[in-house]
Amino acid sequence: MVFPYMRGFIQKADSFCVRKIEWFQNLRILDIEGENIGLYLSRIGAPAIAIDLEELIYIGGRFFVLVGGVGVLSEEIQRGDIIIPDGAIRDEGTSHHYFPPEKEVVPSEYLFEKLKSSSKDEGLKFFTGKVWTTDAPYRETPTRITEFSKEGAICVDMETSACFAVANYYNVELAAIFSGGDYVSKEGWDFRKGDLEKSKDIQERLFRVVSKTLKEAKL
Repeated sequence: MVFPYMRGFIQKADSFCVRKIEWFQNLRILDIEGENIGLYLSRIGAPAIAIDLEELIYIGGRFFVLVGGVGVLSEEIQRGDIIIPDGAIRDEGTSHHYFPPEKEVVPSEYLFEKLKSSSKDEGLKFFTGKVWTTDAPYRETPTRITEFSKEGAICVDMETSACFAVANYYNVELAAIFSGGDYVSKEGWDFRKGDLEKSKDIQERLFRVVSKTLKEAKL
C-alpha cells in the first residue's frame, strides 16, 4: 500500500506494471521477476486506509507493506532517511474499534525482519522505533511531542497504528517502511525544503527494498 504522493516510488513501479484494476484508487499488478505483486494507492488518514485494507484482505491479500513519508521527531533523522517502525502509538480513533486502548499494535515480525534485511542488502541505513499516529496533525503540540518521544516515538503519521490494528485483528502480515520528511520539534516545524532531491532518489531505492521483501514472502 503506497501513498499517492510517493511519486518516485510509483513511477518506478509503473515500469513493472502488467495490469491496472480501476477501484477506489488504481490497483496495479506488477511483475517482479515472475512474481505478481499488487500496488495499491491508498487514501490518506486512518479511517480511509483501514477501509482500503479491510477490502484488500477480503479479496485475498495476506502480505502488506505500507510505504510513505513521515514527519520525524528526532533531528538525527534527516529527510530521506529510512524508518522501519517496530510499533505504533495509537493517538487516532480507528484502531480502538479493533482493540481496547491498552492493547499494543505491532508490525508482522516476519515482514519487519524482512524489510530490515532487504534494506541492508540495498545498502540503506535505517532507524527503528515507534511511529506516533494521530488524527490531528495541527495538534502535534510541544507537550504531545515530548510525551510520545518519551514513549519511544521517532516519527509521526496519520495511518500506521490503524493498519497495524486491522492486520493484527485479521492475523495477516503487515509492516511499514518510511522515508523521513519534515522535522517536528518543540521549537517548531522545519520543512527541510532543501533536501527534496534526496527524497526522490530514496523512493526508487525503497521500491527495490519493498519488491524484494514481498517477492520473497512465503505463506
